[in-house]
Amino acid sequence: YINLLSKYGIIFVNSAGNNGENVYDIENDIAHFPCYVENVICVGGIDNAGGNDKNYSLSYEEGSVKKMKTKFYRKHKNSNYGKGVNIYAPYYVNYYFCNKNDSCDYAYSGGTSFSAPIVGGVIATIMSENQNINFTTEIVLDYLKKISLYNIISGVSEESNYFINNGKHIVYSYDNKYHGCGLNSGNKKCSNNECCSLEGLCINSNNSNCKTNKGCQDSYGTCEIVTSKSNNGKCGLGYGNCHSGYCCSYYGYCGKTSEYCGLGCQTNYGHCL
Repeated sequence: YINLLSKYGIIFVNSAGNNGENVYDIENDIAHFPCYVENVICVGGIDNAGGNDKNYSLSYEEGSVKKMKTKFYRKHKNSNYGKGVNIYAPYYVNYYFCNKNDSCDYAYSGGTSFSAPIVGGVIATIMSENQNINFTTEIVLDYLKKISLYNIISGVSEESNYFINNGKHIVYSYDNKYHGCGLNSGNKKCSNNECCSLEGLCINSNNSNCKTNKGCQDSYGTCEIVTSKSNNGKCGLGYGNCHSGYCCSYYGYCGKTSEYCGLGCQTNYGHCL
């Protein structure tokens, strides 16, 4: 039924599970369903609050992170993983709830059952903003990958190393208070003579990390623009910017066509449409 319904534009999203196991154990021929079923987008969770470092459940204060640190871009120890997991999202979430007595409060929890709805929400936004497209699982997954952060999660193979938060790369604060700069801090800019580092910190612009090939976020501070010297047209983190007038594609190559300048184009490293 999943394959049949997917032909009519119905997209299935499933949590990877919280057993810390391989979704498809080839040696023992064990698979987790429905995660390993065709036409199901399977979502794992990253340790966005640092729970991997604790041997106990995080308190509300610990789980309610003010800033997502890049060192926590790693698979949560309880998240299932492996071939069959397509994408990762935050494992820990904060939410506001009301009980049957209309008593309301803030809380936090963790699990891939929270990761999957985040991705589901992004998918709904993509489909509502592109109603002229007949979406299939394959097309939706391609969209998700191109608006995700690629290959930044430690402990995850490249084939599923895609991290998505809200579909726009930008992290917003519910109380308009930010603890950094750049994309992970609501587009907050640094002061004069400071750059916004890859980690989202405002540092002195003389720092060696204030270069675009090291991930310095040029739109939010003073960065040294480093032009890529790659012989095969590579651009992005570790390489630097394309030459003027060229776009840095999602896959990290310089070019001028819509393939380079459209969906997934890296604005920090060149021109984008």
